[in-house]
Amino acid sequence: RDEPELRLSIAKRLKLISAGKYTIASEEELADKRKPDIRLHHRNVDASIPIEVKIAGNWSANELRERMKNQLVGRYMREAQYGIFLLINKGDKQFWKPERSMRLDFSALVQWLQDESRTLLNTHIRNIEVTGIDLTKRVERDPHDRVLGLPPPRRKHMSKHDKPAQRQNTPQPRRRIGGYQPTKSRLSPEKPPPEPPKMTSSRKK
Repeated sequence: RDEPELRLSIAKRLKLISAGKYTIASEEELADKRKPDIRLHHRNVDASIPIEVKIAGNWSANELRERMKNQLVGRYMREAQYGIFLLINKGDKQFWKPERSMRLDFSALVQWLQDESRTLLNTHIRNIEVTGIDLTKRVERDPHDRVLGLPPPRRKHMSKHDKPAQRQNTPQPRRRIGGYQPTKSRLSPEKPPPEPPKMTSSRKK
């Protein structure tokens, strides 16, 4: 899925879980005709909070830093004091290299951008939250995944040629006790013990 389609899906999900605490406006136009991805509105907050969504695999680390600075902060946070930079990992890219000596996976990329966002704070910009959604780590299907348009996890289907494994009745080895292999007891002979000799009387007739 491309970024515009994914933005709309995330906006639908946010509306679904809002529980009346906030409202969502997606791709709304500002006064200067520039469109933020998503905006959160709350009646107790003067300015809405812009959310910029990026598919991480489509950008290099330095391009993402530039988009956070010039797009999120430079365009959409002229009135807002808080902003969110949301990264989506679809697994089409494994590493990002902001410098030759740096090799970042997705979680490290999110942390690196969070550290870089602190250089953009000032008396007007109070905080920028960099967060990530790693779709490659989604194991169990969430009931709301249909809102994001995410496919269900793959299930292995058994063909008609596949047969369930059958247990074979193989003789089990005798249990070893302390490294000793038990055998038949020597005190249990296979033949019954001989009868004791009969006692005869020794009295003289």
